[in-house]
Amino acid sequence: DSMAVPRTALLETGVIHVLLTSPAPSWYPHRKYMHEGNEVLKVVWGKENNRGSHSGVCVVHYVDGECFSLCDDEEVEPCDYEGEAEIQGRLQKIMQFAEALVRKLGFIMHHEENRWDFLFAESKWEAVPPEDPERLKAKGFKREIILVHPRENQARTLEALFAVQASDDEEEEEEEEKEEEEEEEGKRKE
Repeated sequence: DSMAVPRTALLETGVIHVLLTSPAPSWYPHRKYMHEGNEVLKVVWGKENNRGSHSGVCVVHYVDGECFSLCDDEEVEPCDYEGEAEIQGRLQKIMQFAEALVRKLGFIMHHEENRWDFLFAESKWEAVPPEDPERLKAKGFKREIILVHPRENQARTLEALFAVQASDDEEEEEEEEKEEEEEEEGKRKE
């Protein structure tokens, strides 16, 4: 709990009370999402191909405003297949780093792809903690993707699906039984 201390009280006692807190948003779970000893707020990464120029970047944003980044930007001459393969390999490492970090943290990922013509294309990703209340309002992103461990979550999803299906089936059976009973009662009254 923090409490404002009147200035006169500070002068009288000579004691200063300091409340240390994380600069993270109030919804952010303290020290839950860590990278390199820092609390991760979001991860943004992407790649761009533009007429022989290739670039890729990954920026890990921390709650204290600092960033960790990986980037690569290189122009490749037309028909330089060896140079093309080399830069694509380096860009792939950046993308793999970002995806592995996002998977480890359990963040929600948003993805957008744009292609203006045959020679220009870009892909952008942003990943945020599932607790982020703004995650569903990510501007410009078309879909939400959750990177998960397929076996565990597939089983959970199937269990939930079957539970809902079973519940629906039971309700339908109950309704059919009621209708049959009502029909029988109607016939008896006649």
